Amino acid sequence: MLIYGIVKEKARKHSRKIIHFGRYKNFDPVKYENLLMTVPGHVGNLFDDVEDKAYYWNTIMRDIVNECFPQKKKRVQDKDVPI
Repeated sequence: MLIYGIVKEKARKHSRKIIHFGRYKNFDPVKYENLLMTVPGHVGNLFDDVEDKAYYWNTIMRDIVNECFPQKKKRVQDKDVPI
């Protein structure tokens, strides 16, 4: 009886992707509250267009969140490895 097998030359590589998430480890609620209180809210009233106001507030809130919850990157595989 003859037993044999076929071996591929290359292993199939799984693609990788980078995920971004906020770190809540060193969150300081007092600093977050102080930043929210110092936001120049009256500047948003200078814009006539609603989209401009929304862009202004989104930009300010994104800056505050990025300062209080710094973004961290992690490289993960796109799919689970079968083994």
